[in-house]
Amino acid sequence: MHHMTPARFVTILLLLSIGVSDCAAQGDDSVPVFPRILMRKLDSLVARPEVRRLTKARTAWGLFQSSPIGDIERLGDEDLMRFVSVFNEALGQVSPTTCAKVWRTLGKPQFGEAYAGVAAEVDSVSADAWTQLIVRLVWVGLRGEPVGRRATPQEVESVTQEAHTLIPADELSALGRVQARNTGTDADACFLMRSVFRSMLRLPAPRVAPVFRTMIGTE
Repeated sequence: MHHMTPARFVTILLLLSIGVSDCAAQGDDSVPVFPRILMRKLDSLVARPEVRRLTKARTAWGLFQSSPIGDIERLGDEDLMRFVSVFNEALGQVSPTTCAKVWRTLGKPQFGEAYAGVAAEVDSVSADAWTQLIVRLVWVGLRGEPVGRRATPQEVESVTQEAHTLIPADELSALGRVQARNTGTDADACFLMRSVFRSMLRLPAPRVAPVFRTMIGTE
């Protein structure tokens, strides 16, 4: 995995949100729930005195244009693994095709669109949890918070091995079947990605978050 691009992701969602108010006024439910919630939270964020002191923005779009959105590597250990948990939950709600696109575009220019595609299909509960983390990323960017600790290659290997020992027997069997088939179906690709995330989430955040930063880091 390489660098995730929350800024590009939010750009896509904000573009999706253009006309949200008009659509709502006309009773149009075609706009996904995620950008609706995101716009509402960013509008509330802009109204806060501290944000007004740090930026000249008066709208959500203005905030995005004038302020950097922090990389997820800059989230604290607990917030970072909360992001992984929320995203993995979201992957379980979308179609196998949407989920597999994320797996196949990791580290590629198309990742932002695949990432936003997941957001377009999630329910309101996941959207609310996910947008809370987007707001946290805005604060990270505004305050210039540093990247958290990254794991050494030796630590990555150790934690990966430990996570593997915690995989339940039935999931190990399923992984074996997927690898044996080697067909590359959307459902199999999605299962592999969610299994990776699940294995990381079985470990304490302070132990696994540095490993995740190493996996996605570019600096």
